[in-house]
Amino acid sequence: VPPMLGNAVIMTWNFLTTLIAVPLASKIPLSKLYLLGLLVASVGCAISASGSYLMGSAGGVSTPLISFISCVGIAVFIAGFETGMAPAGFVLVARVYPSH
Repeated sequence: VPPMLGNAVIMTWNFLTTLIAVPLASKIPLSKLYLLGLLVASVGCAISASGSYLMGSAGGVSTPLISFISCVGIAVFIAGFETGMAPAGFVLVARVYPSH
């Protein structure tokens, strides 16, 4: 995959998961949303780590399957981060420093 195409795919996924996170941040309590996002992001890290482990056990050779596993892990991490940890900071600041 060319780097610019990969960048565009990641940015699009980031944008879509942010759109999903906006209504969730107002409907689900912040602590539950944060923990859910943390759990999903941790699963994404574990998936990415398994891709790296497989590449190491394959003698450092990356196969299409290993690359796919790593990409899925990154996508899952972004989804967890955008739905849980990212909005938590903005909601917290809005509650600490209200506009009125």
